[in-house]
Amino acid sequence: MSFCTNLFHLNFRDMRPVTQLYVSVDASTKESLKKIDRPLFADFWERFVDSLRHLKDKVISIMLASMRIAGI
Repeated sequence: MSFCTNLFHLNFRDMRPVTQLYVSVDASTKESLKKIDRPLFADFWERFVDSLRHLKDKVISIMLASMRIAGI
């Protein structure tokens, strides 16, 4: 199993094959992700989307998790 933050999106591109990958999706829009995560990088949304794009090239078992937060 492997864990990777979408802050460092190139990790997904360069990642060697793993048996399982856990991906946490904290928000569905740029605005809600900014509100929930308080990102470190100005291009946080582009990094997130790029991370997901790199996953399509991997032949692995992927677990996507999403969380719903009341009031957000």
